[in-house]
Amino acid sequence: MSTSPSNSPIASVKPSRWPGRIALLIIGSLIFAGGWKLGRQTGDAKPAAKSVAKAKSSAKSTVATAPHSIAWDPHSALADILKKYKGADRIAALLQLVENTPVEQLAHLMDEAASCPQTDIRQTLFDLINAKWVHADPQAALAYAYAKAVHMGMPMGLNTIFQTWAGFDPQAALAAATQLQRISFRSAAVTQVLATWIQGENPAAALAAIKSLPASLVNDNLWSTVFDKWSQVNPQAAFAALGQIDNTRLRNSIQTTILINLAESDPSAALTALRGLPVGQQTTGLFSSIFARWGQQDPQAALAALQNLPAGAARTAATQSVYNGWSQTDPAGALAAIQNLPAGTERNRAQQSVLNNLAVQDPQAVRAAEGSLSAITWPPSPPALTATT
Repeated sequence: MSTSPSNSPIASVKPSRWPGRIALLIIGSLIFAGGWKLGRQTGDAKPAAKSVAKAKSSAKSTVATAPHSIAWDPHSALADILKKYKGADRIAALLQLVENTPVEQLAHLMDEAASCPQTDIRQTLFDLINAKWVHADPQAALAYAYAKAVHMGMPMGLNTIFQTWAGFDPQAALAAATQLQRISFRSAAVTQVLATWIQGENPAAALAAIKSLPASLVNDNLWSTVFDKWSQVNPQAAFAALGQIDNTRLRNSIQTTILINLAESDPSAALTALRGLPVGQQTTGLFSSIFARWGQQDPQAALAALQNLPAGAARTAATQSVYNGWSQTDPAGALAAIQNLPAGTERNRAQQSVLNNLAVQDPQAVRAAEGSLSAITWPPSPPALTATT
């Protein structure tokens, strides 16, 4: 039997103290845990209260900024939660544990989380702890994560630290990132900060920050990552800002990425942008990418748009891509529609491409379909040779 809302463990949680990303994290964890099943009858209205008291009495009282390897304690506050609660109740209890742990004791809780035998719980705790810690004391959280990254030889926790930090104070986060001693960590942290910053309310400031960086930190990967992330949330703005990139080759490469990202949300706008480019930049590959996504989303609109393309390699490739995309969601409909195309290269290529895709998804369906389709003549047979005398 479920408890009432007032007795549910999630009712005692106040996630509004932290940014909205924590709510998203909790929702994701709840889904992973098997659904939104609140308030199991446990006999304890506030599941983490006693556990928090135990944690406070046993945790270190001084700020620790370096990780320590500790053995898993089956009698710890965290262990109590894992024993008593499951699903949504467990996530609520973990959140309450982190909320009630003083900032100066978060390093100890992080050490304890690292010893947790349950991998999924371990990562959830890492994310919850880092979210609180970075907002309360970003320098201490960074010191801990950096020491752990150096020990592990990879910047695993650093990306989380800088992504969170850049979400509310990108200038300070960037300044800290540029001061990291290890060059590989420094480059990854700078990229993470700017990729987060560019998606916020002031992308112009992020672009200006890139321009002010030392040349050693500004590379193709930085520009590509930043514009890729930006174009996922605002492709039109990213496209308009391409002039900020001086290198022509890199600019054209990033332009392709932006148009493909734009096609995910608005293929018609992506096609308009593509056809507004110089002819030399209107590549067959871009037409294919845009129409493949359009075929998945709205094949009838994509087919209508094809009629406005001039005959040639780009139109042939786009036609094939429409049916390719269409076949991802409705292979039978795509195959039937292909038969309405005039006989020739476009129909043959589109039909063969869809059948190839369908062969991977459902080989039996291909064998059934081939009997009702017109003969596939692609690739065409070479002309017969006639002997001359």
